[in-house]
Amino acid sequence: MKEKFDDVIKKVCSFHDLSCLGGRSLTEIIPILSTFGIRTNPVLTVILSNHSEYEKFTYHDLTDHMIEQKEIWKEIGVKFDAFFSGFLGSPEQIEIVIEYIEEFNKEDSIVIVDPVMGDEGEFFPSISNDMIYEMKKLVKKANVISPNWTEACFLAEYEYKENPTYDDLRIVLNRLKKLSCENIVISSFPSDDCSYISTIVYRSGELREIKNSFINKRYPGTGDAFSSVLLGGLLSGYDLFDATKIAVEFIEYSINFSKDYDYSEKQGILLEACLPTLFKYNVFNK
Repeated sequence: MKEKFDDVIKKVCSFHDLSCLGGRSLTEIIPILSTFGIRTNPVLTVILSNHSEYEKFTYHDLTDHMIEQKEIWKEIGVKFDAFFSGFLGSPEQIEIVIEYIEEFNKEDSIVIVDPVMGDEGEFFPSISNDMIYEMKKLVKKANVISPNWTEACFLAEYEYKENPTYDDLRIVLNRLKKLSCENIVISSFPSDDCSYISTIVYRSGELREIKNSFINKRYPGTGDAFSSVLLGGLLSGYDLFDATKIAVEFIEYSINFSKDYDYSEKQGILLEACLPTLFKYNVFNK
């Protein structure tokens, strides 16, 4: 049964971890989507004391709770305007996410998959080759996927290159298309001379490249923030190219702003200071 609340605000079902220290995952996703005027309904996959770029961290798998939560929501009868998947801790969790999408979708729900598996040619801790096969199943459910270059290579089963050519990019895109991906946004595509970094936007055969100056800073969670802004833009009525441009500009601004402050990069971008730049996109302002 449709709730009246469905006519008031758009709702996103978000499958992500919660890192309790360091800017990453839900600590970024919820405030970003709220700034767009969008409600986030999280399905926690894992809870960590802090993100995995610290030397030590606790890691608690929440697969059982994901299953229990799904059954309660079935009784409530909720539906979502979008589904947003990020860090998933196991192949079993991917299967559960697919069940959520099939159970709680509307006819026009957006599914965006950020296939969080690795960076700089390496898997993240707790991720292995077994995840790639299952992740391909989830990708087939997506309207949009937003991998970084490493994850795009993993999904395409293509050898990662630190300095890829456009021929490499075309091969990867063609292989991703065979996974039923018509809308692909690849972040962190490196240039030959490392003077800039690109975001690749592919939509139904049309390819565009957005170039940014390379900034020698590494802030964890920029991928989560990027995909969140991308989704916020799509739900606010922007097309894939314009939504991606909004996301690229926000991340570039946030990194440039944050680098002027002296603190550990492990804490992520200064999101709290940068969010006001997104208020103009809030759906309640229109």
